[in-house]
Amino acid sequence: MMDICYINGKPYPKKDIENTSWQEYIRFSLSVMPRKLYKFFPNTISKSSGTNHSLEALKNNTVFLQSPILFDDPYDSTLYADEQEFHVIRVKYYATLCGFHYEDSWDISRIVYEFLVFLYPFLKSQSELEKVFQIKGNPNDLVDLTHQVFVLTLLNEIIRNPDSPTAFQDAFYQALHNEYISKQTDLIKKFRISCFTTNPFSMLMWAHYADSHKGFCVEYDVPTPDEHNINLLQNLFPVIYSDERVSVLNECLADLTCPTVTEETISAIYKYGLLTKSVDWCYQNEWRLISLDDMLSEGNGYNCSFFPISKVLIGAKMSEDNRTEIIKICNDQKIPSICVLPAPSVFSMEECPSKMNNPNCTYKKLVD
Repeated sequence: MMDICYINGKPYPKKDIENTSWQEYIRFSLSVMPRKLYKFFPNTISKSSGTNHSLEALKNNTVFLQSPILFDDPYDSTLYADEQEFHVIRVKYYATLCGFHYEDSWDISRIVYEFLVFLYPFLKSQSELEKVFQIKGNPNDLVDLTHQVFVLTLLNEIIRNPDSPTAFQDAFYQALHNEYISKQTDLIKKFRISCFTTNPFSMLMWAHYADSHKGFCVEYDVPTPDEHNINLLQNLFPVIYSDERVSVLNECLADLTCPTVTEETISAIYKYGLLTKSVDWCYQNEWRLISLDDMLSEGNGYNCSFFPISKVLIGAKMSEDNRTEIIKICNDQKIPSICVLPAPSVFSMEECPSKMNNPNCTYKKLVD
């Protein structure tokens, strides 16, 4: 394992990031904020909505806040916590809640077995089981609701496999597993994200996020902080690229037993869930605008008004009709636009040289 991670194109000791409070990370982000940010758009029509959201973003100067559970990287915006350790702690929690006393020397299998023997008389009746789990049925009490879900899952799993000799144990472990998965996803699903980069010339970015160079890239001017933009700036962060995942087990458990969100929990969710990615993605040099649900879009369908557009870069493989449309939108809004082409001597993209009569670029004849 490396002792460093990468942020905004520079190495930092992992321990420094681990020891950085959330307020300190906000201040750090503001201190290294680039003057320009870029976002790639595919310029395609959504199959689900029938709308070209790329054109909407360009015309309205907005960015869409996506649900992180839809991202392509299976590790992206997920929380790591050892499931076996989670099971042990939760079994002990429920045993104590129900008044069952276990020995410290028992392993989890022994605790589960003895605990189920204790619960067996109550398993015959849902009301009795709810009583021993101290369930009050209060829909506004999130801890009480967690207990309700656990009990219902336990009963449903037993009903599904009534003839299995291990039905009770299997049901108990399934209820624990469901609780583990639910807590990981519930914490992440509260957030929405829009992604940016500092590099508009990456071939991989054009290929992956601009429909294989048939889309476009928008350049934004990042303003100095003032009363009108400070909310955006304080929710815009550089991604942390690392070769290992940091456990947030304690934060997951704290949210289960006391769902009042603390700064420590927020810091862990942001740093090790929403902002940490594998070093394999380091080339993206990504920045993320993170919103708690629609906080930043103010209920506008997750479309968030963003910083001023300073330029539009047109993909090298965009069709002539689409180029004409994009250029017209840019001209109407007085936004400069230029074509991006493969550089001749290096594997990268570059803006079309204005003084060259480049035969591969149709941009000039479209704007003449």
